[in-house]
Parts: sequence; structure tokens; C-alpha cells
Amino acid sequence: MFSSSRYLLLCLFFTFSTVAWAKPLPPKLRLPKEDFKKKLKRCYLYSDILMRLQVDILKFDCGTKGMELNPRGGSWSSFCMEQPLEAVKYRIKVLNSKYKACQIKACQTYVKTTHMQQRMQKLFYCKFSGTRWFASKSQLHSWCLKAHASDVAINRKEQKKMLEGCVKQKKTFCASYARTAAYVVPILSSCGFTNPISKLGNGYSQIYNACLTKDSIGLSLWLVNAEKDKKICQKKKKAQCDQFVPFAITAESINRNLLCGYRGEEWQTSNYSNPNSCQIKSYALIQKVQKSMQEKIAQCKAKRGNKR
Repeated sequence: MFSSSRYLLLCLFFTFSTVAWAKPLPPKLRLPKEDFKKKLKRCYLYSDILMRLQVDILKFDCGTKGMELNPRGGSWSSFCMEQPLEAVKYRIKVLNSKYKACQIKACQTYVKTTHMQQRMQKLFYCKFSGTRWFASKSQLHSWCLKAHASDVAINRKEQKKMLEGCVKQKKTFCASYARTAAYVVPILSSCGFTNPISKLGNGYSQIYNACLTKDSIGLSLWLVNAEKDKKICQKKKKAQCDQFVPFAITAESINRNLLCGYRGEEWQTSNYSNPNSCQIKSYALIQKVQKSMQEKIAQCKAKRGNKR
């Protein structure tokens, strides 16, 4: 058995040993709590900067080859916590440099594309409004360098969509326009009427190609006037053919009966002496043919001594 004095000494020994083991590590061997919070806060800021640079580079569509955008640790915040401050700052500097190089390249492409789109919208008479459709190359380049990558990407996408919509609409309009005009123009020509549509060309293909680079409003007005002239022409041609067809049939009969011996296109029944054939001939040509046939029939009658 232990005496009371020895028991007391033993208790004191165990008490001091426990206190010694529970003593915290020296400050130099662990990161102070306040420094950890400070670094964590700084890393949130740096990771946000790095992430924004990464996103902007991708939005400028420069390609990711050789960019080393993603850190090996998986996330920028983890990378920051594991790396010294200087390593993080260096990575920000490198990405910022790549961002600027990417931005310059992307802006050059944007200006070139937009300038071409400006010419296209004028060519197709899209009549878009807004600075982007009328700005000079230097103005576009200056705006692009100051703008955020997302704004440039949105502008690029919107401009492409607007232009494609305009061109598609114009092609649809011109296809319908060319079909109608290709039918109307020969009719107007047959009456000797002049209309600006005839300057577009002959046939569907020529009119369609010319239509693409003309103002749709002006073209529509031309066609409205052409439709009015077509009705006048058709009425005029009908009256002419109603008089000419019976005359041509009679003249052909006299030519055969009196053995006048006249030959040629005008003396063939299928060419002039039926309403359908007459309608497709020009008004001036019918007049010329009728005058010629009258003169020849008169000569033939005089030769044969026919007084009828």
C-alpha cells in the first residue's frame, strides 16, 4: 500500500504530465487562424479573376490549344490555396496576356466580318438600323477592344442572324417576283410598252439575280405598274387579233384559190390565222404582216384581173 505522501506525489506527477501533453504547438509550426482566412479571401478574389479571364478567352473563340486554361488541381480556388502567392499572380499575368492577344485577334476578325455584313445588308437592301451597321472599321475596332467579350459574342451572333433572315426573305421575294415578271415582260414587249422591269433581263434567272440587288419596294412598284400595263396590252391585243384572224384566213384562201403562189411564215395558218398564235405575236409585227398581206393580195388580184 502507498502512503499518503507517496500517493500525493504520484497524483501531482500525472497531473503535470497531462498538462504538458495538451500544450499547443509553437506558432511557427502552424498557420495562424487569421492568416488562413486572409489567404482564403484573397484566393476567392483571384479565382474569380482567373475564371473570368478563362471564360472571356473562350467567348472570343480564339481556340484553347496551348492556352492551359484549366489548373491541374481542377479549380482555381484550390490551385490558389495550394500555390504560393507569387505563383498565383504569375498565372493571372500569363492569362491576362493571352486574353489581350486573343482579344486583338478576335476584334480584327469581328471588324472584318462586320464590314462584310454591312456591305451585304446594303447590297440586299435590308435597311437595318443601329450604329453597328454603319460604323467605320476604326470605330468597330475601338468598340470591340473596350467591350466585354460576351457583348462582342452577342453582337456577332445577332448580326449573323439578322443578315441571314434578310437574305432568306429577299431570296423568297425575288423567286416569286421573277416568276411573275418573266411572264409579264414578254406581254408588255409584244405591245411595245416599256417598263423598268424589262431592264432586269429576259427570263426567270436573269430577273431573279438582278432582283437580289434591287430595292424590294421599288421593284414592287414596277410590278404594280406592269400589271396595269399588261391588262391594257391584253385588251389591245385581243381587239387586234379579233380583226386580224378573219382577215388572215380570207387572205390565205385567196392565195390558194387564185394560185398567187405566195409562201412564207405569214401564209401558214398555224402561225398567224388563229387566236392563240396571234396573241403571242407583237402588236407591231401583226400590223406589219397585215399590211404586207393586203399589198400582195391586191397585186395578185390585179394580175389575175380579178375585180372582186
